[in-house]
Parts: sequence; structure tokens; C-alpha cells
Amino acid sequence: MDDDSDSEGQEGEDNLQVLAVNIDPEEENAVAQEEFQPGQDVGKIPKVSKDVQKSIKASKEEPGVVYIGRIPHGFYEFEMKQYLSQFGPISRLRLSRNKKTGASKHFAFVEFAEASTAEIVAKTMDNYLLFGHILKCKILSKDQVHEDLFKGANRRFKKVPWNKMAGLQLTKPQTESAWESKVARERNNRAKKAAKLQALGYSYEAPALKDVPAPAPAAIENGEEAKAIEAAPEATSEEEKPAEETEEAEAEEKPSTPAKTKATPAKKAAAKPKTPRSAKAKKAKA
Repeated sequence: MDDDSDSEGQEGEDNLQVLAVNIDPEEENAVAQEEFQPGQDVGKIPKVSKDVQKSIKASKEEPGVVYIGRIPHGFYEFEMKQYLSQFGPISRLRLSRNKKTGASKHFAFVEFAEASTAEIVAKTMDNYLLFGHILKCKILSKDQVHEDLFKGANRRFKKVPWNKMAGLQLTKPQTESAWESKVARERNNRAKKAAKLQALGYSYEAPALKDVPAPAPAAIENGEEAKAIEAAPEATSEEEKPAEETEEAEAEEKPSTPAKTKATPAKKAAAKPKTPRSAKAKKAKA
């Protein structure tokens, strides 16, 4: 679907380019004059001559479309609408841009609310020197106005971030089939280059590419992932209480053994009977 939309968009751009070339087949000649700078005042439109006003018939029923070519660089949608709306109300405006870079192609299509206003713009602005560029303005017939002419008109242009998108695409994980197709494409390119070198008289063998490794098998059974083994539940407080009670009962049943105490010198002295001093004196005399 994306390829089809891209091809249709490219075909529409090609049709616009062909239409622009048919309207303005001549190449632009450079004119020495100061170019338009972004943010610069667009200025005022030239005065419409009385002859042009007389030749235009008022027609408020149908809108008119004008092709404007050789638009100056920096003169984009906002500046064009600001400048051309001085002639009359604009219903739609589309500046042709490069689809990839967003750069202006320097031609646009403007639809005015009244066909008489479009005729005045075409006659007044044709071959008008604007910021160093001689404009080419032509009225488009009803047959030249197709459905895709104003596709994306009246919208603020946003540049597509192609570099960022390419970077995200590189970081995106690839499937096994995508890697296989890449490897096959690389092998084909290397074979073509080797054949060209062989024709020139050079023999070069590039290192072989590694095969795509098979993905690790996932732990899935019957379409359901295997659950992790849960840890054993911890013992509850009620189960811990009987264990504590049995330990206390065993401690009570064991007989208590008296602790052995060492006799201190004071206790030894208290244990021996004291002899009177008179008896000690008699023993000394003897």
C-alpha cells in the first residue's frame, strides 16, 4: 500500500512538472538584483492599469486558477499568500516542493475566489520583475485543473526527517527472514563485483559471510510461557511456636550439674582450725 501511494504521489508530481514546462518552456535568465531574504517585507503589488480593469469582466460565480513560475528563493507559501492576497481573496495555494528534500521547485498554483481576480493577476504579474526573477503568470483552463493539482494545499509544510527515520530503521530489530534476505543480497552484490574484477584480470575472493544464527528457542509449551519456580513458603509463626516449646521442655528435663568452684585462699584459711599463740610459743621453746 505504501509503495502504491508513493508511486501515485510521484506520478502527480511528474504531471505538475510537465504542466509547468508546457506553460513556461523557456529557461530563466539571471537578473542582477537583490534576492529575497526570509522574513523580509514582501512589499506592495503593482498598480493595475485601467485597460486591464476594463478588459476584465466581473464574474463572481466561479473561481480562477493562476500558474506562477520562476518564484524567488525564500518566497514560500506564507509570503506568496501575503503578497497575492492584495489582489483579492485566495481560496487555495500550492507551492510545488521536492518530496524528499522539501526544497521549492519555484512554481506554484493559486486559486482565487473570483475568476476576474485571477485574470487581473495573470495580466499584471506576467513578466514582472520580483526580487531578481521575472515571473511567468498564466491562467489555467478548466481542463488543466485536475484533482491532484491542489493536493496538500493550504497546509504548513513540514520537512520529512529522512535521516532520523533511517536511523530508527537501523536500530529496529530485524527478523530472521529479513537478515536472510540481506545476506542473500550482499552475496549477490559480491558475486557481481567479483565477476567485473575477473573480467578486468583481477582475482579477488571476498571473505565468506556468516550464516544467520538461529533464534534461541523460547520456553513456551502449548502456547503458554513456562512459569518460574516459586520459592518455598517461609514457616509461619504458628509453626515456629511448637518448636520453641519442645526446646524449652528438653532443657527442663536435663538434670542441672553443680558448677565446680575453685577454693580461694580465704576459704582455705577458714577451713583450717586456728591454734592458740601460747601453744605455738611452747613448741618453739621445746
